[in-house]
Amino acid sequence: MNSLKELLEIKKTIKKKRPNFIRQDAFKRKRLSMNWRAPAGGQSKTRKKKRGKVACPGPAFASPREVRGLTMQGLRPIEVETMKGLEKLDPTTETAVIKSVGQKRRMELVKYALSKKITILNIKKPEEFLKSKEEELAKRRESTKKKEELKKHKKEEALKKAESEKKEEKEEGKGEEAKPETAKGAKSEKIKALEKKQ
Repeated sequence: MNSLKELLEIKKTIKKKRPNFIRQDAFKRKRLSMNWRAPAGGQSKTRKKKRGKVACPGPAFASPREVRGLTMQGLRPIEVETMKGLEKLDPTTETAVIKSVGQKRRMELVKYALSKKITILNIKKPEEFLKSKEEELAKRRESTKKKEELKKHKKEEALKKAESEKKEEKEEGKGEEAKPETAKGAKSEKIKALEKKQ
């Protein structure tokens, strides 16, 4: 039986020889994607594996079964979403793949992984990633603070304006003679004058 190191080296050599499997006639027709699709045509030369045609995936291109699905360092990738999932990982045999989570949780997971020396597959340079994200957060906080200050300033100005307008209205009202208000149910002076005439 071969050791893990030898198997990983065999995997490396096979990977170097392995071609890029392209879909049949993908280079001829623009509408077809380059991703591999199994040929299904009755007269398809690629399906019949004729010489000079596009290579088809097969057992010859497969890596050893013991090492299949492992990284080149011999670590098994495991998808992680929460802290509990990260805590369960064994850094000697497993590597983390942080799934689609929010920025805040991603940062927390990366920090924890760095502290426990767990490798992360889908983040190449975790230290740089953390630094850049922290800078972004700091900038965002500054911008929100500025926006809040501007809002407060505008509110204060609007209140001052309203107060000054009220004062002006009161001053104008004092200059003119104030009309006496009639009590509810009581007759006004005009009505009383009309009744006297009658």
